[in-house]
Amino acid sequence: MLVHYRRAVLDAVRHGFKLGRPFQNPEALLRVAVAVVAATVVGYLTNEPMPAIGAWFSGMGSLVPRRRNRVAISAASTLMLCVAGPLLGVWLHATPWLLYVLAFAGTFLGGLLLTIGVGPGMRVVIMMIMMVAFADISPDVTTGLSEVKWLAVGGAIGFLCHLLPPYGPRFAAQREAVAALYDALAADARAYARGQTPDQPWPLPLLTARQTLDAVPQRSRAAAAPLFALLGEAHRLVPHLRALESTAYGDPAVREARHTAAADILSGIAAAVRSGKPVTDAPEHLPEPRPGEPLEATLRTVGNLLDEARRVASLPVSRDAGASWQHAELTGPHALSGFFTRGLRVLRAEFRTDSPALRHALRLAFAATLAEAVGRATGDWGGLGVSGHAVWAFLTAAVVLVPTFGHTVGRAVSRSSGAVVGGLLGWALVMLPDDRLLHAVLVVVLIFGYLVLRRHRSSSASRPSSPTSAAAAPAPGAAPSTR
Repeated sequence: MLVHYRRAVLDAVRHGFKLGRPFQNPEALLRVAVAVVAATVVGYLTNEPMPAIGAWFSGMGSLVPRRRNRVAISAASTLMLCVAGPLLGVWLHATPWLLYVLAFAGTFLGGLLLTIGVGPGMRVVIMMIMMVAFADISPDVTTGLSEVKWLAVGGAIGFLCHLLPPYGPRFAAQREAVAALYDALAADARAYARGQTPDQPWPLPLLTARQTLDAVPQRSRAAAAPLFALLGEAHRLVPHLRALESTAYGDPAVREARHTAAADILSGIAAAVRSGKPVTDAPEHLPEPRPGEPLEATLRTVGNLLDEARRVASLPVSRDAGASWQHAELTGPHALSGFFTRGLRVLRAEFRTDSPALRHALRLAFAATLAEAVGRATGDWGGLGVSGHAVWAFLTAAVVLVPTFGHTVGRAVSRSSGAVVGGLLGWALVMLPDDRLLHAVLVVVLIFGYLVLRRHRSSSASRPSSPTSAAAAPAPGAAPSTR
């Protein structure tokens, strides 16, 4: 037991030092970069640092995993992070007891919202960080409101830059989630072709696609019907693919060729879903099994499911697709209750003593609020602390604590080492000449460095521990659960 614990800690520490893959989602990063440059120019001309910070926070909110239109998410993120949170902080500057109450409630809500999705939870937590930051650093209401005004200017620039092209196909977030699901199935099939056991985090791809489709507005569900259908086909494919993997059937060469063809078909479906164009560069059908071949019925079922998924992936996302929409999955999605109603139902279901989501939300709320109280109590702490900047303790607790032990340790290592390196870099930058243009350039360079190397964490906090738990995934139409 001790050996496994040490190994887990060491793995988590190594994960904490791991850099992100550069240029993830380059189009979104470019929009944020343009916003930061434009806001920095505005800040330089007005001698205000806040526009660049506002553009950066607006961009961060939009880069968090999302399930809705990027313009709507950017608008919501800008309002939450650059207006609502800071304004609350300014007004609560003189009433710390109420600040603690709202910080506790807000971080609790953010932790609980992870049940619905990473994006909503993270945005609420970041909003609480902005609230606490402005409550700590605002000397008075007048000065604080002035800072919020310039922060909002930067946020508005960030929002406007999210209107820039390219726009991509309709339902981009839903397409990406469904495509990632079929990519995961393709990776399974390729592993089977090599005689290996796949290491897919099931049922996470299914749950992610299901929850992302849940966010489609009721009025738009008819147009998104093919995506719902593809989710249903994937849900049926999983157990049949696993059945093929569990038994070494037939001739090894034939088995490898069949799994490779299945992987190519699944990858083609994923590409078609992402691009909105029909499948053209993948095999049309899985090779037919011979009569009497082992697992003949399962092989035929897999072939039929792949044929149907390929057909549905070629359907247009449009209200005028007509009779080609006929599919078992297309009768249910339009009658489901709205995303807000389902979300409330999911959150309400988590208020039970054995809920992991509720325990995490309580831990997060207690840890972050206590960190803020300790930061305020220590003040300047004999010259080692920074009076009025307890928000750094609050921020650290809020961003480090996640539902899983390994990722919490990894984030703690990343945060601690990054704070040391950042502090040394900041000390070195202080030695540079006091030149506004130089400072503006440095701000842009440092933010660009973050954008390039940021690590995508859309699913790290909720990765299941067993790749064989696909059976636990909810059927299409069922409410997602974290149990």
